[in-house]
Amino acid sequence: MSKKTVNMKSFIPRLEELFALLDKNGIKPYWNEGDTNTMCVVQAEDDGVSDYIYVNTQSVDTALEEGEVWVGHDVEDPKLLKDLLNKVEGLNIDWDGTANTKICIKPLELNANDCKWEVHSDFEPEYAFMGAIMDANPGLSKEDLVDKLVANTAMEEASDQTKH
Repeated sequence: MSKKTVNMKSFIPRLEELFALLDKNGIKPYWNEGDTNTMCVVQAEDDGVSDYIYVNTQSVDTALEEGEVWVGHDVEDPKLLKDLLNKVEGLNIDWDGTANTKICIKPLELNANDCKWEVHSDFEPEYAFMGAIMDANPGLSKEDLVDKLVANTAMEEASDQTKH
């Protein structure tokens, strides 16, 4: 039996619904506003925004390629953010609710064993970071690769930082 597929075409409307809900509640969403976390944060600061989430270019590329969006954030009320994240149906939210960890958002269907992510022809990743890394390390899982990156750095927050 072949696996069902989910792709960016069906994921985008859910993300748009989430971003509209956040914006309506005073949390400005930034999508692909910068190549790095720092560039996204600077953009929010330049705009005078104090409560925001951001998805940098690398995370957008990972979303297109893998179906998971890594979201950075700076909000005064993490409980409000967590409540809002869980209001949109069809999204799996993985976040511990703390300020120093990123939020992973993916389509709920990807939690099922009979579903896989498919790169949609209208939404090709620009860089395909993860595919290139996985191809170069065929014996390792994504989790193993992140662990190896963390082990090779002195940064205390490396496990969060290496996830985009």
